[in-house]
Amino acid sequence: NNPERMECIIENPYILITDYRVTEATDVLPIMEKLAKADKRRLVIIAENVEGNALATLNANLTHIAVPDPQNPGRLKQGSFQADAIAAPKGDNRKTLLEDLALMTGATMITESKGDKFADVEITSLGRAQRFIARRNESIIVKPRGKKEDIASAVASLRTAIDAEKTEKMRVELLQRLGLFTNSIAVLKVGAPTDNEQKALNYKVEDAVNSVKAALTDGVVCGSGLALSRVKTTSLLLNEALRYPARQLRENMAMDDDIELGQNEAINVVTGERGDFMEVGVIDPVSVLLAGVESAVSIASMLLTTSGMIVESPKESHATS
Repeated sequence: NNPERMECIIENPYILITDYRVTEATDVLPIMEKLAKADKRRLVIIAENVEGNALATLNANLTHIAVPDPQNPGRLKQGSFQADAIAAPKGDNRKTLLEDLALMTGATMITESKGDKFADVEITSLGRAQRFIARRNESIIVKPRGKKEDIASAVASLRTAIDAEKTEKMRVELLQRLGLFTNSIAVLKVGAPTDNEQKALNYKVEDAVNSVKAALTDGVVCGSGLALSRVKTTSLLLNEALRYPARQLRENMAMDDDIELGQNEAINVVTGERGDFMEVGVIDPVSVLLAGVESAVSIASMLLTTSGMIVESPKESHATS
């Protein structure tokens, strides 16, 4: 329901957690009818898999999907349900992770080993959260509403088990489970006078968040183009090109181009501070710089091997009296 970011967002959802394979319409219709009767039309299903008629039933009732009306074949009927189906996390401890999710959200897990039936599922058996965000390869539960004392007890038990565990593989699994309970999310709210301005600001915030993630993954180097300018290659042309970003930045800020800096030294063109690049906050993620250089070299190579180009020249404006 959010095609711009290729994700599904459901506010205040009811969460059904099960280790069954949900395949038939009769698996999902009973709880959907109970939710609809209570005017609570927001459902997330986390299961072994959701497929076949069950998935088709969910799709046919989505609020942003129009399907043929059985009572009026010539007309389309808009769905009335916000729903999402998620495959349970894979791994040897899949059932344990589902139980952890149930504890975290306050749900009663519908499990095959106990012979639970979907027809008997009540609204009180469903978990709750403030928001559920689903993307292609990940899902995020924002502010799950499980019982705090149960979660605290689970966290304490996991910490004790981690300290006592000697097998590295089991220790990693326990740490992952602990992370499920203790991870937190920062919510950034972006506002602007107009929709277009807000979209532009949203993209800037996303770029900043992705840059931080890239920095955590691959590390950082001196920013402001200084790390590139200090790279020496066997190509004089490439060396000159790598020095250009730092030169252009100084020119934009009306600064002298002949400022001498040490190997790890940088100057913050906004605050005027000078010193170690980490201390003055002049930082670039390594992966971002590499991607920029690769893209620039690719474009330059294409231009050098192109026999002709079409270039638009700016029109001269003539002042009239």
